[in-house]
Amino acid sequence: MTQSDKFVMSPGDVYHLDKAFLKAGYKPADITALRKGTMATAVLEVLRGKAKIEATEHVIDCSKVPKVPEAYEWEPALSTFVTNRVVWNASDVCLKTTGPNQKTLDHVSGHLSKLPVTFLPVNVMEYLLDNQELIPAEWNGKCVFFFDVAYVSHQAEHRNQTLYRCMYQILRKGFWTDGRRFLSDEWDHDRDRVALIKL
Repeated sequence: MTQSDKFVMSPGDVYHLDKAFLKAGYKPADITALRKGTMATAVLEVLRGKAKIEATEHVIDCSKVPKVPEAYEWEPALSTFVTNRVVWNASDVCLKTTGPNQKTLDHVSGHLSKLPVTFLPVNVMEYLLDNQELIPAEWNGKCVFFFDVAYVSHQAEHRNQTLYRCMYQILRKGFWTDGRRFLSDEWDHDRDRVALIKL
């Protein structure tokens, strides 16, 4: 290799590369991964047409019994939900919001059970929480409920009360977590900005 062939990154290269990484959504951890092992070499082979990139399929097994919080039992709720495998693609799902007449979770679940749609089960929520990079940015600020499974409490203060699970974002920290709400809880559209996933 001659001196002229030696790679030297100029300040302009650094600037444009920084802009490109920012536009593509890179995070510091991604840059660290790019530096390690043969990742940079693999990317170079793609750029030079020697290799191709294939998207990873995220297959979610919806036939599994979902996690059950301690001191609760679970039972099927909505009957129109996916029970087999789902290949996750955010463009194949949408958020189903409810009207102002649904005042509590009880009202909402009753309303949704009459809709001719297919709902995604809580298995999807558990998968997305473990793979949060798959959660669409449009969901930020929403509280997404899953009504396929109802959980019955055996705790003394909530004995025999039913709840549903949801996922919401901790805005200050940017990550998502799961939550639980009882049927008697108010369905506050303005505060919770609540929505439900459907196919």
